[in-house]
Amino acid sequence: MDFFWSDLHLNHEGIISVCNRPFKNCQQQKLALIKNYNKVVSPEDTCYFLGDVYFGHNPDELGEFLKCLGGKKVLILGNHDEMNAFDYVRAGFWHVHTYYQVQEFHLLHDPSACCLNRNEKWLVGHLHNTFANRRHDNWLDVGVDGGDFIPYSIDECRRMFL
Repeated sequence: MDFFWSDLHLNHEGIISVCNRPFKNCQQQKLALIKNYNKVVSPEDTCYFLGDVYFGHNPDELGEFLKCLGGKKVLILGNHDEMNAFDYVRAGFWHVHTYYQVQEFHLLHDPSACCLNRNEKWLVGHLHNTFANRRHDNWLDVGVDGGDFIPYSIDECRRMFL
């Protein structure tokens, strides 16, 4: 099965207070994200990370986190993903893109491009707690802040578009 997740902001202490996340520190957040991810994503699954996964420039540190997660991991780069694509692959992502399509869904970090084609369904990140409703017209925000810190399955995404 395919899963989608965005805006983990690993190693970014400030995001906890800015987004009012229920964690004391980055370490507690990281452990909760690993636990929640592994509850739903199995080794046969693929999870698409729609950007802003990690603050830093150390592929080995990111790799230690990714080793704790099951399944294949694909990165759609976000505005805070500053390492080069090869470093993300070295860390453990299967492949890296700026845009990708999975079945009927277009994957992108920043939803501003969704207005380019309003007839398509987009999965995005970037927004954190900006909107109370995760779904708007032709896009769905799959960020951790609106999804109880659990990845969204493709079936959940489809139901949210009904």
